[in-house]
Amino acid sequence: APAGTRSVLDRARAARRTELAAAAELLVAAAEWADLHPVPRGAQPAGWGEVDLHGEGLVPLAGVGTPQVAEFAPAELAAHLGISHDAGRQLIGDALELRHRLPRLFDLVLAGTVPAWRARQAAALTTPLTPEMVTWVDKMLACDPAHLTVVRVRRIIEETILHYDPDRAVADEQAALAARHVTLDHDTGPAT
Repeated sequence: APAGTRSVLDRARAARRTELAAAAELLVAAAEWADLHPVPRGAQPAGWGEVDLHGEGLVPLAGVGTPQVAEFAPAELAAHLGISHDAGRQLIGDALELRHRLPRLFDLVLAGTVPAWRARQAAALTTPLTPEMVTWVDKMLACDPAHLTVVRVRRIIEETILHYDPDRAVADEQAALAARHVTLDHDTGPAT
């Protein structure tokens, strides 16, 4: 390859390495931010949902076994990063899920083996799992990080649920079947 081409490719690879390292560092910083903002006694933790909305309670930012975070900590972090409040909650939740419940996968992110965005996709899917289930999923995901895709993560999670909680697996399948539908929309547009 010509010298100019090689130079551009080298710069692009260096920029990509910097980008991956920065995304991993952002996860570390988000987890540290959560550590600095524990829930004060008697205060409401940060979470998904509203406490008073139709009697629904808050859903924690991350799965069972992760620390709870003060209610406004995600909003403050989001404001400093220039992202939405929901994106701030998701960032902190993913960081906590990875650090506390998916430590093998988190180590692969920190080592630069798995991109942070891919690990965050897995973290978002494992939040509802029990600690025993998520430990198994973490082992399975870390076995072959080179082939870590959302489809593979979902398949591992489905197999784990089937193994550890077959009743839930059947209920999930029944709910998915019940939710199937076809929508016909009569439009008067010229393409119809």
